Amino acid sequence: MLYEEKHITLKDGQAALLRSPKSGDGASLLSHLLTCYDESDYLLNYPEEVTFTEKEEEVFINMTNDSATSMMVVCVINETITGCAMLTMNNRLKTKHRGELAISVQKQYWGLGIGTALMNALIETAREKGLLQLELGVFADNERALALYEKMGFYATGTYLNAYILKDGSVHDEFFMIKPL
Repeated sequence: MLYEEKHITLKDGQAALLRSPKSGDGASLLSHLLTCYDESDYLLNYPEEVTFTEKEEEVFINMTNDSATSMMVVCVINETITGCAMLTMNNRLKTKHRGELAISVQKQYWGLGIGTALMNALIETAREKGLLQLELGVFADNERALALYEKMGFYATGTYLNAYILKDGSVHDEFFMIKPL
């Protein structure tokens, strides 16, 4: 599923573009993901766990763009992908009213409104598709993400205890959050 391009102005006055990733974005999207995985322990992977290639990322981009149940939106500043968000919808009869969100923004762009813009794009699409509920998981101690999600109308409905163990041995819970639409 494709997202129609949208120009936005960030809090610092920079121009940015929200759009679906295009063929040829594989290297830039992979670089974005690796950067985010390296900068934050609050994402699901470490950089060394990424085993897919640029070519495989291109295949994933094309599959997502052609999908009726998935959509990816990237934030581009000066030809560089700086943020990425994904909406995955269920296609089973009993759960087709639900969608799952994931988001990443490079640390140097935190606080500029990219996360809010990406979340708004996914929420708007979810409403257009008739979803009734959005869902996501977040580290229980990720205060920045929690503030964003709560601002967007999400609230915690449960906790997965000991959901993550980091390389340093620290154990972290995960909040399961929903947003009724």
